[in-house]
Amino acid sequence: MLQTILIFLIIFSILVIIHEFGHFYFAKKAGILVREFAIGMGPKVFSTRKNGTTYTVRLLPLGGYVRMAGYGDDETELRAGMLVKILVDENEMITNIDLSDKDQLEGIPMELVAYDLDEAMYLEGNIAGRTGLVRYYVDREALITEADGTQVQVAPLDVQFQSAPLGKRMMTNFAGPMNNFILGVIIFTILAFVQGGVSVNDSVLGEIEQGGPAQAAGLSKGDEILAIEGEKVGSWSELITIIQQNPEKNLTFTVQSEDQESSEDMTVTPRKV
Repeated sequence: MLQTILIFLIIFSILVIIHEFGHFYFAKKAGILVREFAIGMGPKVFSTRKNGTTYTVRLLPLGGYVRMAGYGDDETELRAGMLVKILVDENEMITNIDLSDKDQLEGIPMELVAYDLDEAMYLEGNIAGRTGLVRYYVDREALITEADGTQVQVAPLDVQFQSAPLGKRMMTNFAGPMNNFILGVIIFTILAFVQGGVSVNDSVLGEIEQGGPAQAAGLSKGDEILAIEGEKVGSWSELITIIQQNPEKNLTFTVQSEDQESSEDMTVTPRKV
């Protein structure tokens, strides 16, 4: 049971990651800021940043997600009245906004009154020891340290999803299902090669698995299965269906070999896997 659950989680995670990578790749191509690419869900275990994107590994192995600026649940955690810490550079530009309570940033405490991280790019609020409201402008590549400690880049309006051309937005949305379709084709092709594939004639055998039931019964590459238990086999899918429905049962195969003029009967016992 545990093995089944683990296999399911691995397969599900691979499907989701491939799906989300499609969104990620085409979002990047469209100039949309991908703020986070997460593997797993729940609390963050590990994170690193590169080219504006934060890559995280999260505790629960349940797929993953891509967080595109201005799309879906991507919302700022800022609100008027909250206390934030800001880090400013020598030009008085904000380079980091800390929303966590973990004292990760030795910055300036500010009671937030107003803000705009889409166009004007500023924070305005009260600072201890300063009279009146103080306004600082925010660097376009400034970071926001979120409540769980994850650092993501601020997203001006021009790099948000809705600012990309319609065609690129459509391609970004379509890329996830497209990747899953491509993955399915690749897996099917690999399995066809691994299992020997299907020859031009529907019921002609390809490669024979070493040590498998077919080899044990004396079947060889190129043998054509004419019938099973006296019933004519009309297609490869019909052949597979009969085999799958009769695990560990002795089946009489009527076989036509390439080097023989007449057919012969062989007993094959499909192995349950």
